[in-house]
Amino acid sequence: MDRVVEEIGEENIVQIVTDNESSFRAAGEMLMQKRKHLFWSPCVAHCIDLMLEDIGKMRSIKATIDEAKRITSFIYNSDKIVNLMKIYTKDRELLRPRITRFATEYIALESLIRHQMELRQLCSCDKWRTFNNTSRRRNEAIQVSEIVLTERFWKRARECCAVMEPLVRVLKAVD
Repeated sequence: MDRVVEEIGEENIVQIVTDNESSFRAAGEMLMQKRKHLFWSPCVAHCIDLMLEDIGKMRSIKATIDEAKRITSFIYNSDKIVNLMKIYTKDRELLRPRITRFATEYIALESLIRHQMELRQLCSCDKWRTFNNTSRRRNEAIQVSEIVLTERFWKRARECCAVMEPLVRVLKAVD
């Protein structure tokens, strides 16, 4: 950071904002000791993302997120099932969790909740059983159907969203 300050000019900088990782914190502290009028602070969005990551590690929330990933992965691993799903969702896609930002897990759960009725119809229709009537897909289809058709998953998904929503709203405001 010190090299960047030199390049830009100390007089042109008031504050430096970085991720909240320990190496950045240490570098920020050293910079503030050396250059008394500069301030370092962690990125609010990164801090909130780390909070969401920690929440996502809680056993009950992780289990719900894993089930959500299982549902979306199973659906999106078959073009036939995706096309069948689009009939019920009126061509709308499910938003899928990604590996990076943890707010996407909230967004993916919200998407599933928004399409709860359509997903239940999908898992109950004859074409679902026909398309998944291969030895490779049958067992997984049964397990995914059990998740989608039981209220327990939906209750937990709504609870997860209720826990994460305030942080996601702040994240959207600052990011």
